[in-house]
Amino acid sequence: MIKASEMVRRKNKNPPQLLNPCINICIIENGSCIGCKRTQKEISEWFWMEEETKQLVMKSLQKR
Repeated sequence: MIKASEMVRRKNKNPPQLLNPCINICIIENGSCIGCKRTQKEISEWFWMEEETKQLVMKSLQKR
């Protein structure tokens, strides 16, 4: 039987990550993807970004 404290440790070990905003329409025009609207820099750094930064990017995509 798994103790509650062990479940919490396991749960916190791999926190959920935001989904990638990519929609598989990957065409760069004027430095941004016409599919997901991210800049080339955002796309290339996405994997290494902190979750807070990803959330900020996701919010900004709604305005692009």
